[in-house]
Amino acid sequence: RIHDIADSRLMLTSSAAPAPEVEPAPRTPIWRRLLPWGVAAALAVVAGGLAILPRDQEPPPGPVQRLSVNLPAEVSLAQSEAIVLSPDGSSLMMVGIEDGVQKLLLRRLDSTEIEALPGTEGVNNPFFSPDGESIGFTRDKDKKILTMSLATGRATVIATGDWGGGSWGPDDTIVYTPNYTSGLHRIPSSGGTPEELTQPDPERGELGHFWPEHLPGGDVVLFTPFSVPLSRSRIDTYDLRSGEVKTLIEDGVWGRYSPTGHLVFIRDHTLMAAPFDLGKLEIAGAPVPILTDIIPDIGQGDAPVTFAANGTLAYVPGAVMNPPRQLVWVNPGGHETPFGEARRYANPRISPDGARIALTIRDKSWDLWSLELDRGTLSRLSFEPATQFGALWVPDGNRIVYSQDDPPYNLYRRQADGTGEPELLIQTPIDNEARSISPDGRFMLYASSGSEAGYDLWLVELDSDLEPEPWLATPFNEDFGAFSPDGNWVAYQSDETGQQQVYVNRFPEGGRKLQVSVEGGSRPLWSRDGRELYFWNGARVMAVTVTAGDRMTANQPRELFRGSYMTTNNRQDYDVAADGRFVMIKTPDEEEPRQITVVLNWFQELESLVPTD
Repeated sequence: RIHDIADSRLMLTSSAAPAPEVEPAPRTPIWRRLLPWGVAAALAVVAGGLAILPRDQEPPPGPVQRLSVNLPAEVSLAQSEAIVLSPDGSSLMMVGIEDGVQKLLLRRLDSTEIEALPGTEGVNNPFFSPDGESIGFTRDKDKKILTMSLATGRATVIATGDWGGGSWGPDDTIVYTPNYTSGLHRIPSSGGTPEELTQPDPERGELGHFWPEHLPGGDVVLFTPFSVPLSRSRIDTYDLRSGEVKTLIEDGVWGRYSPTGHLVFIRDHTLMAAPFDLGKLEIAGAPVPILTDIIPDIGQGDAPVTFAANGTLAYVPGAVMNPPRQLVWVNPGGHETPFGEARRYANPRISPDGARIALTIRDKSWDLWSLELDRGTLSRLSFEPATQFGALWVPDGNRIVYSQDDPPYNLYRRQADGTGEPELLIQTPIDNEARSISPDGRFMLYASSGSEAGYDLWLVELDSDLEPEPWLATPFNEDFGAFSPDGNWVAYQSDETGQQQVYVNRFPEGGRKLQVSVEGGSRPLWSRDGRELYFWNGARVMAVTVTAGDRMTANQPRELFRGSYMTTNNRQDYDVAADGRFVMIKTPDEEEPRQITVVLNWFQELESLVPTD
């Protein structure tokens, strides 16, 4: 949902999947690099402590050891589903970002190299096969679920989907969640027809059934019926033989079973553990905090923590994964000027008069704030318990429109000083996110997640009784509609070519589409004078000079600047001022998430903290 690198919500059906599509293995890896010598030495210690054991042999007792592992300077960790250990603890799979592109990074712990796996660009949600020889994952660019042999690099498309993780069972079937609003599905690891197992219950506030994990024996699956805020979520089991569902924990996400006889899960910012009776499928004691400073993704409930059957734990501390970020002004040449205090910002939008910035601050909840630029003061605008984000300014500068997670995402309007009660604008059973308001304040474009392909762009006339209508709804994914300053054009992104590109079309009638990006583009913005369009391409901010007439014309895109800026796929995390400066959210390079904490023989600590007798 707020998947910092992949966040489209789909309303897919569980109809028969296409025939498995085998993708040829590249002849050589994309890249293979030695880790810095200090990290290599640390990992040699890990490798020495992680000898691969026969599957029926218990790991020998040993002291609990902690060490830190750092990625190379040019690679950082993704914000969601960042790490997963193989079942035997011999390999660590990471979702890394290099030059704005996510890819799988494999670190075999008996080696001093990390390897980027070809064909995994745009990856999310990795999970290992039981033998650790293959990996499953979702891929954003085509919304496919794939399996890949680690020995050959050959990948097979097995289903359509892009959400919620997966679990590879001992019977060689995969239980997975194809999209944000679906329940659990099952499919053979070689592909086939998906079988729907569960359906979310809207009456209980369930948005989807996420993060499955097979329990020992393979007949029962743990999963998270996800709600917002996270305290409304819980951890259930699903019996694959009988279809019976049983609740284990209220107020919990990301449930995982430990062979020590514990259920491990996330509550608030804490890793918890409770004694667990596997035979009865019952919690056998009170949950106990075992690790603090674990920050879950409050938009989908996953957390950067993983452990293996040999007792190795890996996690990314919250202070590393989600550090405070700095607001910066960036001129078209790339020069930065920081301003304001560092916070966990998102979605900055400059007011029409240029005096304020509306933004989201993401702590334990997501709330709307306003930053007064002259004095540098922050004022809170939203106080409801639900999540609020993505504010747009109404052209008069006195009100904002934003999304609120009720669930699902509905659209509200309120006074820009936070006074008064919010006004509900759009409420549907699916997600809606405000994207742009016309310069005269009459129309609003918003993205609606009702399409099988992802989002469509819908149009509503504000302050009227007219029903919203689709403005651009095709078999493809269209999003980030942005009105031109004169209101005659709309820029947007679409994946109709198989790659996200930026287009411009006439408003309101459409029909005169122009592709303005060349090698990919997303999240377009107009300059205040309407003479340029800006968009993202990987980690680069691009600019295109455009000329309006009976038809729009565009010059060749050019790079303005690049840097360590926040770039979430389904949020507008930048804006441009009237003087041509951009407001960006910067993570200082030294604070990019690269550090992973590894704990050897962690089960001893777990059993000491939470006895099962």
